[in-house]
Amino acid sequence: MPRFISFSPSSLLLSVLLLVTALVGCTSGALSPTVVPQATPDIDATVAVSIERTTTAATALESTIEAAIIATHTAEQESAPPAEEISVLPSPTTVEPAPSPTAVTVPTPTAIPTAVPTPTASPTAVPTPTAVPTTVPTPTTVLSATPIPTPRVLSLPELIDEVRDSVVQVITNKGLGSGVIVSTDSAGAATVLTNHHVIEGASTIDVVYEENSTFVAELLGTDSTRDIALLRICCNPSFEALEYSNQGDVKLGESVVALGFPLGVNSLRVSQGIISGLQFSSLNDRQEIQTDAAINQGNSGGPLLLMNGTIAGINTYGIRESDSGAAVEGFGFAVSSETIASIAPLLVIHTQVAAPTPTPHPSIINGVFTTTTFGSHITPPEGWDFEVKDDGILMWDRLAGLSLRVTESVVDSIYWNSGTVYSESWTIVAAEGWTDFVIEKEETIYRTRWGGSGDLLEGHQFTFKFKSDGVAYDAFTQWFILGARKFQIDLQTPTTIWQLPEYAEIRRELQLASDSFQPQ
Repeated sequence: MPRFISFSPSSLLLSVLLLVTALVGCTSGALSPTVVPQATPDIDATVAVSIERTTTAATALESTIEAAIIATHTAEQESAPPAEEISVLPSPTTVEPAPSPTAVTVPTPTAIPTAVPTPTASPTAVPTPTAVPTTVPTPTTVLSATPIPTPRVLSLPELIDEVRDSVVQVITNKGLGSGVIVSTDSAGAATVLTNHHVIEGASTIDVVYEENSTFVAELLGTDSTRDIALLRICCNPSFEALEYSNQGDVKLGESVVALGFPLGVNSLRVSQGIISGLQFSSLNDRQEIQTDAAINQGNSGGPLLLMNGTIAGINTYGIRESDSGAAVEGFGFAVSSETIASIAPLLVIHTQVAAPTPTPHPSIINGVFTTTTFGSHITPPEGWDFEVKDDGILMWDRLAGLSLRVTESVVDSIYWNSGTVYSESWTIVAAEGWTDFVIEKEETIYRTRWGGSGDLLEGHQFTFKFKSDGVAYDAFTQWFILGARKFQIDLQTPTTIWQLPEYAEIRRELQLASDSFQPQ
């Protein structure tokens, strides 16, 4: 163990006192008058002797203190704790000049920091609560699902591109219509929704897919009251179905698109508008959607879509004129998908939903209608709709858009006693909303009178063309004068329908109805 050299304050004081005393003594002796003069003393030698003596005494005192320290340290070692606990003491080399025993005890607290990391184990438990936030994403998953039922809003080109292959053309031996695929199965078959009047009375039904593939259709079921029919075609794995709209999305003002094959065209046609009205028809027991999207003959059975590509309804008919005969636009109607979704499951299982037996109109006896004004007679084609008016009758076929109207009025018989004479003073003109009106031909025609007398009634016929709402029509107007009574028969049909071979039977029905007119 190295030795530490130090001086006790008491030993140092003693040495200084001895030195001072010696010096004082020397001085006193030199000045005292009683002292006999002697030889001059050697002061340097005296001081050197005193210093040597003082150094010797200090060395002895140091040895004594060192021995005491060694003895004390030996005693501490004998009573010290086991070696592993002493190992925390710092090396004596770290003790700088201070020899005080505090140099031994001061490092002891340095062992305390080694225990400080122990509490840091508590923070390691902090991540346990952090696991709680991991449950937070659970509600966020619910929130992320919220937009799923929200209708998408597609641009018109995007919408057409997405749904066009689901819209089909329906061809029967009586005419043309449209349809939409509403379901498919694993075998590649598809269920097609259309109107009842599109396939009513048909002996053959074909469905044209993607405008070039024809499939023979099976009639699954019909509901003539609500004008719904379901067909089945098989098979093509590419068939894609459209979904019905969420009824909460079918609102006034919503944009809609009518798709189909109007007027006998063989490629898809599109018209756009809004939902103009929502109503319940008690006559047809169905919810209806009114739209200003153009709905023409041949659109029947095609879908009326929201801008998210879902089926709001199927187009069924349009109104072309008011009760007064004025031309109107923007009055198309579709059977709401709300009604379709409730009825379609019944039709899938080959159900014919029985239509209520219509109450015969009192003016129709044995299929013959008698006007209430002058009592003339006409036979409406079977299955055609008709409306009795104050001045005659209006009848039409919803599939092809053919219409026939009988109007009766009073004229001055003094001036006009026949249809030919009447036509010399009067002619027909374009009605409100007509464009491109042109009379192509005029000719004299004849009709037999009611009662079988064989008398012929002379009349005059105009053959002309016009356009209404962009649709071209072929039309015929006939005038018959009998006394003071004037009978006018108007026939109108879309030009394409008049020319297509698929409508040959309907055109024949129209011609027979027109020829069946007999004035009283």
